[in-house]
Amino acid sequence: MTSSCINDYVTVLEMLYCDENEILSAIENVSIALEVLPIALELLFEECVSVCVRYLEAVPWTEEEENCVLSILPLLKADEKCELLGRVNPVKKDVSEEMLHGLILSAVQSHPNMAFAKAFVAKLLREFSCRVSARRVLEDSFRGSLKVVKESLEEYSSPDFRGGDHNETEAIQRLNLHTAMTNGRHLLWLIERMIELRVADMAVKEWSEQGAFTADLQRAFRDDAWRNIVPGLPAVVLRCTCRLANAVAAGVILVPRQVRMKLVKDWLPVLIVCKDNVTPMLTNHKPLYLELEETFLKIISTLAMSEAQELLQQCLSFSTRNAEDCPHLVSAFTTWFRRANRQLPVDQEQLS
Repeated sequence: MTSSCINDYVTVLEMLYCDENEILSAIENVSIALEVLPIALELLFEECVSVCVRYLEAVPWTEEEENCVLSILPLLKADEKCELLGRVNPVKKDVSEEMLHGLILSAVQSHPNMAFAKAFVAKLLREFSCRVSARRVLEDSFRGSLKVVKESLEEYSSPDFRGGDHNETEAIQRLNLHTAMTNGRHLLWLIERMIELRVADMAVKEWSEQGAFTADLQRAFRDDAWRNIVPGLPAVVLRCTCRLANAVAAGVILVPRQVRMKLVKDWLPVLIVCKDNVTPMLTNHKPLYLELEETFLKIISTLAMSEAQELLQQCLSFSTRNAEDCPHLVSAFTTWFRRANRQLPVDQEQLS
Protein backbone atom coordinates (compact mmCIF):
# COMPACT_ATOMS: atom_id res chain seq x y z
CA MET A 1 0.00 0.00 0.00
CA THR A 2 1.43 3.39 -0.99
CA SER A 3 1.94 6.25 1.44
CA SER A 4 -0.71 8.24 -0.42
CA CYS A 5 -3.23 5.44 0.02
CA ILE A 6 -2.35 5.14 3.73
CA ASN A 7 -2.94 8.88 4.12
CA ASP A 8 -6.40 8.50 2.53
CA TYR A 9 -7.29 5.79 5.05
CA VAL A 10 -6.05 7.98 7.91
CA THR A 11 -8.18 10.87 6.60
CA VAL A 12 -11.30 8.70 6.55
CA LEU A 13 -10.60 7.30 10.03
CA GLU A 14 -10.24 10.84 11.34
CA MET A 15 -13.62 11.66 9.81
CA LEU A 16 -15.22 8.97 11.97
CA TYR A 17 -14.92 11.43 14.88
CA CYS A 18 -16.34 14.39 12.90
CA ASP A 19 -19.88 15.59 12.34
CA GLU A 20 -21.38 16.03 8.87
CA ASN A 21 -20.32 19.66 8.49
CA GLU A 22 -16.74 18.86 9.44
CA ILE A 23 -16.66 16.00 6.92
CA LEU A 24 -17.96 18.33 4.22
CA SER A 25 -15.32 20.94 5.13
CA ALA A 26 -12.60 18.32 4.70
CA ILE A 27 -13.76 17.51 1.17
CA GLU A 28 -12.29 20.53 -0.59
CA ASN A 29 -12.43 19.30 -4.18
CA VAL A 30 -13.55 16.45 -6.43
CA SER A 31 -10.21 14.64 -6.16
CA ILE A 32 -10.50 14.34 -2.39
CA ALA A 33 -14.10 13.14 -2.66
CA LEU A 34 -13.07 10.47 -5.18
CA GLU A 35 -10.18 9.33 -2.94
CA VAL A 36 -12.31 9.20 0.21
CA LEU A 37 -15.49 7.64 -1.20
CA PRO A 38 -14.16 4.09 -2.02
CA ILE A 39 -12.58 3.85 1.45
CA ALA A 40 -15.78 5.07 3.13
CA LEU A 41 -17.68 2.37 1.21
CA GLU A 42 -15.17 -0.27 2.28
CA LEU A 43 -15.49 0.77 5.93
CA LEU A 44 -19.29 1.06 5.69
CA PHE A 45 -18.98 4.70 6.76
CA GLU A 46 -22.48 5.69 5.57
CA GLU A 47 -22.36 9.32 6.72
CA CYS A 48 -19.13 9.94 4.80
CA VAL A 49 -20.49 8.13 1.73
CA SER A 50 -23.57 10.35 1.79
CA VAL A 51 -21.52 13.55 2.04
CA CYS A 52 -19.17 12.49 -0.78
CA VAL A 53 -22.07 11.57 -3.08
CA ARG A 54 -23.88 14.86 -2.38
CA TYR A 55 -20.68 16.78 -3.01
CA LEU A 56 -19.95 14.98 -6.29
CA GLU A 57 -23.51 15.48 -7.49
CA ALA A 58 -23.35 19.23 -6.87
CA VAL A 59 -20.04 20.24 -8.49
CA PRO A 60 -18.61 20.14 -12.04
CA TRP A 61 -16.26 17.35 -13.16
CA THR A 62 -13.45 17.10 -15.65
CA GLU A 63 -13.67 14.25 -18.15
CA GLU A 64 -11.11 12.25 -16.14
CA GLU A 65 -13.07 12.83 -12.92
CA GLU A 66 -16.28 11.77 -14.65
CA ASN A 67 -14.66 8.48 -15.64
CA CYS A 68 -13.70 7.93 -11.99
CA VAL A 69 -17.29 8.61 -10.89
CA LEU A 70 -18.53 6.08 -13.45
CA SER A 71 -16.14 3.46 -12.06
CA ILE A 72 -17.45 4.02 -8.52
CA LEU A 73 -21.17 3.96 -9.44
CA PRO A 74 -21.47 0.12 -9.33
CA LEU A 75 -20.31 0.19 -5.69
CA LEU A 76 -23.13 2.50 -4.59
CA LYS A 77 -26.65 1.53 -3.51
CA ALA A 78 -29.51 2.35 -5.85
CA ASP A 79 -30.71 5.32 -3.80
CA GLU A 80 -27.15 6.64 -3.39
CA LYS A 81 -26.30 6.67 -7.10
CA CYS A 82 -29.68 7.87 -8.38
CA GLU A 83 -28.71 11.55 -8.67
CA LEU A 84 -25.28 10.79 -10.12
CA LEU A 85 -26.82 8.46 -12.71
CA GLY A 86 -29.27 11.14 -13.78
CA ARG A 87 -26.32 13.36 -14.63
CA VAL A 88 -24.46 10.85 -16.82
CA ASN A 89 -27.12 8.42 -18.03
CA PRO A 90 -29.98 9.86 -20.15
CA VAL A 91 -33.44 8.41 -19.60
CA LYS A 92 -34.28 8.48 -23.31
CA LYS A 93 -32.19 6.67 -25.89
CA ASP A 94 -32.66 9.46 -28.46
CA VAL A 95 -31.91 12.33 -26.07
CA SER A 96 -28.93 13.51 -28.18
CA GLU A 97 -31.12 13.80 -31.27
CA GLU A 98 -33.78 15.59 -29.24
CA MET A 99 -31.15 18.07 -28.04
CA LEU A 100 -29.77 18.64 -31.54
CA HIS A 101 -33.25 19.16 -32.93
CA GLY A 102 -34.03 21.71 -30.24
CA LEU A 103 -30.77 23.56 -30.89
CA ILE A 104 -31.50 23.72 -34.63
CA LEU A 105 -35.00 25.07 -34.04
CA SER A 106 -33.65 27.66 -31.63
CA ALA A 107 -30.85 28.73 -33.97
CA VAL A 108 -33.00 29.17 -37.07
CA GLN A 109 -36.20 30.44 -35.50
CA SER A 110 -35.99 32.19 -32.17
CA HIS A 111 -32.44 33.03 -31.11
CA PRO A 112 -31.88 36.83 -31.02
CA ASN A 113 -28.33 36.52 -32.40
CA MET A 114 -29.19 34.11 -35.18
CA ALA A 115 -25.91 34.29 -37.14
CA PHE A 116 -23.73 33.34 -34.16
CA ALA A 117 -26.21 30.68 -33.02
CA LYS A 118 -26.26 29.11 -36.49
CA ALA A 119 -22.46 29.10 -36.63
CA PHE A 120 -22.26 27.41 -33.23
CA VAL A 121 -24.86 24.75 -34.10
CA ALA A 122 -23.12 24.13 -37.43
CA LYS A 123 -19.89 23.45 -35.50
CA LEU A 124 -21.72 21.04 -33.17
CA LEU A 125 -23.15 19.18 -36.15
CA ARG A 126 -19.71 18.90 -37.80
CA GLU A 127 -18.18 17.50 -34.62
CA PHE A 128 -21.11 15.32 -33.54
CA SER A 129 -19.84 11.77 -33.12
CA CYS A 130 -22.87 9.96 -34.57
CA ARG A 131 -23.38 10.87 -38.24
CA VAL A 132 -26.55 8.74 -38.40
CA SER A 133 -28.18 10.79 -35.63
CA ALA A 134 -27.11 14.08 -37.23
CA ARG A 135 -28.62 12.88 -40.52
CA ARG A 136 -31.94 11.99 -38.87
CA VAL A 137 -32.17 15.35 -37.10
CA LEU A 138 -31.33 17.34 -40.22
CA GLU A 139 -33.73 15.34 -42.39
CA ASP A 140 -36.54 15.84 -39.90
CA SER A 141 -35.86 19.59 -39.71
CA PHE A 142 -35.62 19.79 -43.52
CA ARG A 143 -38.99 18.10 -43.99
CA GLY A 144 -40.59 20.39 -41.40
CA SER A 145 -39.36 23.63 -43.01
CA LEU A 146 -40.17 22.40 -46.53
CA LYS A 147 -43.72 21.53 -45.43
CA VAL A 148 -44.28 25.05 -44.09
CA VAL A 149 -42.92 26.70 -47.27
CA LYS A 150 -45.07 24.47 -49.50
CA GLU A 151 -48.24 25.07 -47.48
CA SER A 152 -47.67 28.84 -47.48
CA LEU A 153 -47.21 28.95 -51.27
CA GLU A 154 -50.14 26.60 -51.81
CA GLU A 155 -52.44 28.87 -49.83
CA TYR A 156 -51.04 31.97 -51.51
CA SER A 157 -51.66 30.46 -54.98
CA SER A 158 -55.08 29.00 -54.15
CA PRO A 159 -58.07 30.43 -56.10
CA ASP A 160 -60.17 30.18 -52.91
CA PHE A 161 -57.72 32.42 -51.10
CA ARG A 162 -57.94 35.14 -53.77
CA GLY A 163 -61.62 35.85 -53.26
CA GLY A 164 -63.21 37.92 -50.50
CA ASP A 165 -62.36 41.20 -48.82
CA HIS A 166 -59.36 42.98 -50.41
CA ASN A 167 -57.77 44.17 -47.15
CA GLU A 168 -58.11 40.75 -45.56
CA THR A 169 -56.73 39.08 -48.69
CA GLU A 170 -53.71 41.40 -48.74
CA ALA A 171 -52.98 40.68 -45.07
CA ILE A 172 -53.11 36.92 -45.70
CA GLN A 173 -50.91 37.36 -48.78
CA ARG A 174 -48.29 39.11 -46.72
CA LEU A 175 -48.43 36.51 -43.96
CA ASN A 176 -48.10 33.58 -46.38
CA LEU A 177 -45.23 35.16 -48.29
CA HIS A 178 -43.34 36.16 -45.14
CA THR A 179 -43.81 32.65 -43.74
CA ALA A 180 -42.48 31.15 -46.99
CA MET A 181 -39.51 33.53 -46.98
CA THR A 182 -38.57 32.87 -43.34
CA ASN A 183 -38.76 29.10 -43.68
CA GLY A 184 -37.04 29.27 -47.06
CA ARG A 185 -34.02 30.77 -45.30
CA HIS A 186 -34.20 27.97 -42.72
CA LEU A 187 -34.23 25.45 -45.58
CA LEU A 188 -31.17 27.01 -47.22
CA TRP A 189 -29.19 26.79 -43.97
CA LEU A 190 -30.28 23.19 -43.40
CA ILE A 191 -29.38 22.22 -46.97
CA GLU A 192 -25.92 23.72 -46.55
CA ARG A 193 -25.40 21.73 -43.35
CA MET A 194 -26.59 18.51 -45.00
CA ILE A 195 -24.27 19.00 -47.96
CA GLU A 196 -21.38 19.80 -45.63
CA LEU A 197 -21.94 16.52 -43.78
CA ARG A 198 -22.64 14.63 -47.05
CA VAL A 199 -26.10 13.56 -45.90
CA ALA A 200 -28.17 15.48 -48.45
CA ASP A 201 -29.29 12.56 -50.65
CA MET A 202 -32.76 12.56 -49.05
CA ALA A 203 -33.02 16.33 -49.54
CA VAL A 204 -32.17 16.00 -53.24
CA LYS A 205 -34.76 13.25 -53.68
CA GLU A 206 -37.44 15.29 -51.86
CA TRP A 207 -36.56 18.41 -53.86
CA SER A 208 -36.91 16.44 -57.09
CA GLU A 209 -40.48 15.37 -56.22
CA GLN A 210 -42.04 18.82 -55.92
CA GLY A 211 -44.16 19.16 -59.03
CA ALA A 212 -47.07 20.82 -57.20
CA PHE A 213 -44.73 23.10 -55.23
CA THR A 214 -42.85 24.27 -58.33
CA ALA A 215 -46.20 24.94 -60.06
CA ASP A 216 -47.25 27.12 -57.10
CA LEU A 217 -43.93 28.96 -57.28
CA GLN A 218 -44.38 29.65 -60.97
CA ARG A 219 -47.86 31.08 -60.37
CA ALA A 220 -46.57 33.18 -57.49
CA PHE A 221 -43.61 34.62 -59.41
CA ARG A 222 -45.81 35.54 -62.37
CA ASP A 223 -47.71 37.74 -59.92
CA ASP A 224 -46.54 41.17 -58.78
CA ALA A 225 -47.62 40.99 -55.13
CA TRP A 226 -44.41 39.37 -53.88
CA ARG A 227 -42.18 42.18 -55.24
CA ASN A 228 -42.99 44.69 -52.51
CA ILE A 229 -43.42 42.07 -49.76
CA VAL A 230 -40.60 39.53 -50.13
CA PRO A 231 -38.42 40.60 -53.08
CA GLY A 232 -35.74 38.10 -52.01
CA LEU A 233 -37.98 35.00 -52.14
CA PRO A 234 -37.04 33.89 -55.69
CA ALA A 235 -33.34 34.10 -54.83
CA VAL A 236 -33.78 32.03 -51.65
CA VAL A 237 -35.70 29.32 -53.50
CA LEU A 238 -33.20 29.23 -56.37
CA ARG A 239 -30.25 29.14 -53.95
CA CYS A 240 -31.74 26.05 -52.29
CA THR A 241 -32.05 24.46 -55.74
CA CYS A 242 -28.57 25.61 -56.75
CA ARG A 243 -26.88 24.21 -53.62
CA LEU A 244 -28.47 20.80 -54.13
CA ALA A 245 -27.90 20.76 -57.89
CA ASN A 246 -24.24 21.76 -57.46
CA ALA A 247 -23.70 18.94 -54.97
CA VAL A 248 -25.23 16.47 -57.45
CA ALA A 249 -23.24 17.80 -60.43
CA ALA A 250 -19.99 17.71 -58.43
CA GLY A 251 -20.58 14.13 -57.26
CA VAL A 252 -20.70 15.19 -53.61
CA ILE A 253 -24.19 13.68 -53.40
CA LEU A 254 -24.83 10.59 -55.54
CA VAL A 255 -28.43 10.02 -56.61
CA PRO A 256 -30.00 7.80 -59.31
CA ARG A 257 -30.49 9.05 -62.87
CA GLN A 258 -34.27 9.38 -62.44
CA VAL A 259 -33.78 11.67 -59.45
CA ARG A 260 -31.31 13.83 -61.40
CA MET A 261 -33.73 14.03 -64.32
CA LYS A 262 -36.69 15.00 -62.11
CA LEU A 263 -34.61 17.62 -60.28
CA VAL A 264 -33.96 19.45 -63.54
CA LYS A 265 -37.39 18.78 -65.04
CA ASP A 266 -39.31 20.22 -62.05
CA TRP A 267 -37.04 23.17 -61.26
CA LEU A 268 -36.03 24.30 -64.75
CA PRO A 269 -39.45 25.98 -65.31
CA VAL A 270 -39.05 27.88 -62.01
CA LEU A 271 -35.67 29.20 -63.16
CA ILE A 272 -37.17 30.27 -66.50
CA VAL A 273 -40.10 32.06 -64.83
CA CYS A 274 -37.73 33.84 -62.43
CA LYS A 275 -35.55 35.01 -65.32
CA ASP A 276 -38.59 36.30 -67.21
CA ASN A 277 -40.37 37.96 -64.28
CA VAL A 278 -37.75 38.79 -61.64
CA THR A 279 -34.69 39.95 -63.56
CA PRO A 280 -36.10 43.33 -64.70
CA MET A 281 -36.33 44.40 -61.04
CA LEU A 282 -33.51 42.42 -59.48
CA THR A 283 -30.59 42.35 -61.92
CA ASN A 284 -28.20 41.31 -59.12
CA HIS A 285 -29.72 37.83 -59.38
CA LYS A 286 -28.14 37.25 -62.82
CA PRO A 287 -25.01 35.49 -61.47
CA LEU A 288 -27.28 33.09 -59.55
CA TYR A 289 -29.30 32.38 -62.70
CA LEU A 290 -26.13 31.75 -64.69
CA GLU A 291 -24.73 29.39 -62.04
CA LEU A 292 -27.96 27.39 -61.95
CA GLU A 293 -28.13 27.28 -65.75
CA GLU A 294 -24.60 25.87 -65.93
CA THR A 295 -25.33 23.36 -63.18
CA PHE A 296 -28.56 22.15 -64.81
CA LEU A 297 -26.71 21.69 -68.11
CA LYS A 298 -24.02 19.64 -66.33
CA ILE A 299 -26.70 17.39 -64.83
CA ILE A 300 -28.44 17.07 -68.19
CA SER A 301 -25.15 15.80 -69.65
CA THR A 302 -25.35 12.84 -67.22
CA LEU A 303 -28.78 11.72 -68.44
CA ALA A 304 -29.84 9.32 -71.17
CA MET A 305 -29.85 10.87 -74.66
CA SER A 306 -33.65 10.94 -74.94
CA GLU A 307 -34.03 12.68 -71.55
CA ALA A 308 -31.29 15.15 -72.38
CA GLN A 309 -32.94 15.91 -75.74
CA GLU A 310 -36.24 16.80 -74.07
CA LEU A 311 -34.69 18.99 -71.37
CA LEU A 312 -32.17 20.77 -73.62
CA GLN A 313 -34.97 22.05 -75.83
CA GLN A 314 -36.40 23.81 -72.77
CA CYS A 315 -33.02 25.45 -72.12
CA LEU A 316 -33.18 27.72 -75.18
CA SER A 317 -34.24 30.50 -72.79
CA PHE A 318 -30.61 30.49 -71.60
CA SER A 319 -29.55 31.88 -74.99
CA THR A 320 -28.78 35.51 -75.77
CA ARG A 321 -28.43 37.47 -79.02
CA ASN A 322 -24.68 36.84 -78.84
CA ALA A 323 -23.72 33.17 -78.72
CA GLU A 324 -20.47 34.14 -77.01
CA ASP A 325 -22.49 35.23 -73.97
CA CYS A 326 -23.83 31.71 -73.38
CA PRO A 327 -20.89 29.31 -73.87
CA HIS A 328 -22.42 26.88 -71.35
CA LEU A 329 -25.44 26.41 -73.66
CA VAL A 330 -23.29 26.09 -76.77
CA SER A 331 -21.14 23.46 -75.03
CA ALA A 332 -24.21 21.50 -73.87
CA PHE A 333 -25.69 21.27 -77.38
CA THR A 334 -22.29 20.51 -78.91
CA THR A 335 -21.88 17.61 -76.47
CA TRP A 336 -25.36 16.26 -77.21
CA PHE A 337 -24.94 16.40 -81.01
CA ARG A 338 -21.48 14.83 -80.78
CA ARG A 339 -22.95 11.91 -78.86
CA ALA A 340 -25.95 11.68 -81.20
CA ASN A 341 -23.72 11.43 -84.28
CA ARG A 342 -21.21 9.02 -82.78
CA GLN A 343 -21.01 5.67 -84.55
CA LEU A 344 -20.99 2.90 -81.95
CA PRO A 345 -19.91 -0.70 -82.62
CA VAL A 346 -22.85 -2.95 -83.44
CA ASP A 347 -22.77 -4.80 -80.09
CA GLN A 348 -22.86 -1.49 -78.16
CA GLU A 349 -25.73 -0.19 -80.30
CA GLN A 350 -27.74 -3.26 -79.32
CA LEU A 351 -27.11 -2.54 -75.64
CA SER A 352 -28.21 1.10 -75.92
